[in-house]
Amino acid sequence: WLTILLGLGLIILAIISLFESTLSQVNVLVLFQPLILGMAGNTGTQSLAVTIRGLGNQYYLDRDEAHNHVQRELKSGMLNGLIIGALGFFTTLGFLFITGAKDANPWLVATTVSFALFFALSIASLFGAAVPLILHRLGFDPAAASGPFITTLNDVIALVIYFSLATVIILSL
Repeated sequence: WLTILLGLGLIILAIISLFESTLSQVNVLVLFQPLILGMAGNTGTQSLAVTIRGLGNQYYLDRDEAHNHVQRELKSGMLNGLIIGALGFFTTLGFLFITGAKDANPWLVATTVSFALFFALSIASLFGAAVPLILHRLGFDPAAASGPFITTLNDVIALVIYFSLATVIILSL
């Protein structure tokens, strides 16, 4: 699993390099990267823990149970994403006004962070529930493989979301 994760880690480097132009034009984006990655990682890990606990208790073995669980986790992630995204908007905006960031419009950066948090948390919850169920169906131990895999996968997805949104919202407007 660590070898696979090493490969995924290299993908993270490639993603960052794809958005080098965006980062060079809006340096302040780097400041919020750990926030978005950390929140997505925490959300995905929480969803993962609930799923693995359920599998250990023999839940979600039926397709309908698994499907309903994934839907519940996605809804939970969307609600958390909405709340954290809104809070992220105001805290980002406050931070940028207090620090006087000069390389981008604070409103656009705050909007980008807010949307990135919403989408990253939603998708992290989805993957946190779905990946262990898929691994279990494939005959792998989800408790051993899911944690590191989810963390790295969430990092990849969150970075793509964040930098894509930044490119569209900040640089296109």
